[in-house]
Amino acid sequence: MKKILLTLSVVTLITSCTQVDTGTTAVKKSWGDVGDTTYTSEVVGYNPLTTDVLKYNTKDQSMLFPNAPIQTQDQLTAHVDMRIQYRVVPEKVPYIASNIGSEEQLVASKLKPNFYSMLRETTKSLKSVDMLFNSKVQSQIQSELTNHLNTKLMKFGIEVQQVMISSDIKLPKFIQDAIKNKKEREQQVLTQQAELDRKKIEAQQTVVEAQAKLEATKQDALSVKQMADANSYKIEKESIALSKAGDNYVRLQAVEALKGMAKDPSAKFYSLGDVNNGLLPILNMDKK
Repeated sequence: MKKILLTLSVVTLITSCTQVDTGTTAVKKSWGDVGDTTYTSEVVGYNPLTTDVLKYNTKDQSMLFPNAPIQTQDQLTAHVDMRIQYRVVPEKVPYIASNIGSEEQLVASKLKPNFYSMLRETTKSLKSVDMLFNSKVQSQIQSELTNHLNTKLMKFGIEVQQVMISSDIKLPKFIQDAIKNKKEREQQVLTQQAELDRKKIEAQQTVVEAQAKLEATKQDALSVKQMADANSYKIEKESIALSKAGDNYVRLQAVEALKGMAKDPSAKFYSLGDVNNGLLPILNMDKK
């Protein structure tokens, strides 16, 4: 009998303790009532006959919403993979246990339906599905969803940290083909514009080079003209000087020439001009 009682005591002692890990928050529920005390990172003792220990994951979590539907004003529907980063607020665990239930019930009854409701509300102003490919539109949707969901769900104990849109946006095939053709046409236009810009730049460069050559030619012609004008001016000045010198200049040049000839020993006789002009014959006697 003592062994049976000892065995029952040990079993009761073992089953009346539970470990609450880090990142987990627990509360006790006894006779249907949830206590206000929360437990985390500790061993919790309880009476398994009257009390349950309810545990909630309060670490950062991520939930995928695959193929979330987005209907736009053109009555077309796109399907987008979206992900929510959230956490259960530890201080709200007693409220959740009392009014909502388990963590699974919290997600099923509060997080999921509110997400789809807010998604429809946030995207109803989109005029066409191709707007979903615009990065600014995506950022706006993500920001609005995060703010609205966080405001809506915080009172239930869910903190929404971020809503993210996957880059894999699924559209009806005819829409995909139309968008693809539109992008191809836009690319062709860009290519043609780039070619036009290239030719325009080349033409402008040709004009600049031609203008530079023309300017150089003008400068060369101006230089030639200036040199010609300088030579003409020099000749004109020399002519004027010669005309002013007259016969005196000629006689001076003759004397200079005679001096040079007088130095020649082979010369016998030189005569320049005549007696009337003041130049006498000069006899150069041979020294032999």
